[in-house]
Amino acid sequence: MKNIFDFIVVGAGSAGCAVAANLSKSGKFSVLLIEAGGEATNKWIRVPIGIGRLLQNKEVLWDYKTEPDTSMKGQKHYWPRGKLLGGSSSVNGQVFVRGDPSEYNSWSENNCPGWGYNDVLPFFKKMENSDIGREASRGKSGPIKIEFVRHDDELTDAFIQSCGEIGINPVDDYNDGDCIGVSKMQMSQKRGERCSAEIGYLKPARDRNNLNVLTNTYASSLIFDGIKVVGVNTHNKNKGGSEKSYSARLEVVLCAGALNTPGLLERSGVGNAKLLKNLGISIVKNCPSVGENLQDHVNLRISYECSKKITVNDLFNSKIFATRESLKYIFMRKGLLATPTVSVHAYLKTDQKLNAPNFKLQLCHVTGADRFSMARGMGVDNFSGFSLQVFYLKPKSLGSVHIGSRDPFSSPKIIANYLSDEEDKVAAINGLKIIRKLASRKPLKSFIAKEISPSSNVRSDADLLNFARETGQTCWHSVATCKMGEENKSVVDSKLRIYGLQNIRIADASILPSLVSSNTNAPSIMIGERCAEFLNWKYK
Repeated sequence: MKNIFDFIVVGAGSAGCAVAANLSKSGKFSVLLIEAGGEATNKWIRVPIGIGRLLQNKEVLWDYKTEPDTSMKGQKHYWPRGKLLGGSSSVNGQVFVRGDPSEYNSWSENNCPGWGYNDVLPFFKKMENSDIGREASRGKSGPIKIEFVRHDDELTDAFIQSCGEIGINPVDDYNDGDCIGVSKMQMSQKRGERCSAEIGYLKPARDRNNLNVLTNTYASSLIFDGIKVVGVNTHNKNKGGSEKSYSARLEVVLCAGALNTPGLLERSGVGNAKLLKNLGISIVKNCPSVGENLQDHVNLRISYECSKKITVNDLFNSKIFATRESLKYIFMRKGLLATPTVSVHAYLKTDQKLNAPNFKLQLCHVTGADRFSMARGMGVDNFSGFSLQVFYLKPKSLGSVHIGSRDPFSSPKIIANYLSDEEDKVAAINGLKIIRKLASRKPLKSFIAKEISPSSNVRSDADLLNFARETGQTCWHSVATCKMGEENKSVVDSKLRIYGLQNIRIADASILPSLVSSNTNAPSIMIGERCAEFLNWKYK
């Protein structure tokens, strides 16, 4: 393989696939896409319920853990991320959510010009192939197929009916403007099978002679000529850590994700000068915002024993039920196997003065010790069960992610700080109360044999907060570690260029100034689309 390209894209995840596919489309540019993981060949990737088989598989995951979280009883949170072509879009829950328009508009009004909702809408439409919603607001011919989750059951209907009883009405298309309301989830799926960025963007592009894809190759550091980025140093772990350098004639685009892009910058001498000095790294640019401002939604859940054998638990506990659901999926691509265990969600505002929703509720058709029970040896509960989950959409708590070593193969040091802010603690208590209010309504109550966790005797605010701190887990929505905004408080400008450097941009969830409501996969792909347009326009 040659070692000089027009563009080098680091990271073949949600955004990276979009960037590489779009830059190589015209045939005008040569593009190198570097991915630390391997090919997306695991048989469970395409089957939505297969997420349970993937979440402990180190062949396809970065199995990261946070530092002990003092705000969460010292938990070391498990934060897996995709380590394969398609990145986390190949192993995630496939829930497709753009986010509330007001959130994008607030970015545009706060030092991110060109990122209002009307600015980003064309790129959401460009990526979508959806039969849902109006043609004026939804894309109909893009690479990512979108459809409603292909599962109808009594429990999903009961969730929707119970939401109606507490004032949360159905919404036809939560990705068309106002998302407030309850709806079956929209999924990045094609007839009940995962449609990842690798499937939608990369597969059709890999036959192009001007696109080269390297797998199992770690980008260890950037190559500089002064403040100009001219290439990337790599290590191939499958070849004994062999090193090779690649040059970029035009630009390098970092798409390694909110947890890995900061580390690549830091190992290259871009970051907090004090941290770099302590690790013996020569400073190219002092940028204290690199790795800071980490945000994630914390998932809180109350679990119930179900009065009917109709949940994911029963796939493990009943051969008859498992056979029936398997046949339903094989022949019709429907049923529980067409879900990542979730099927329906609701967005709500507890204060009507707010511009956007502040809570999300969702139904999960499985119970166990934690969110990873389908993957871990402990397994799911031996009875039928479901959980009602909630997360606060506007957390104020901030964490960080930094390198602890110059070793490119070492894991980042992640500090979550989930409930360190007082507002987030109050929100956790209120969110759990909303769940119980929902569960008390007749439609859902008829499916509840008993509350399993935390149990109905946990009532006081103090006890509910203690429960949240002991059991809260990640939503896999990490953002803002190289955020976009004004120069002295951010890392990139509104064209995704790193302040103070030349010929380098960042295009992944790390640039989001704040969390959207709620999932981050669709916004990440949109960022990849935007970055590719910036570059195509500049070098047309």
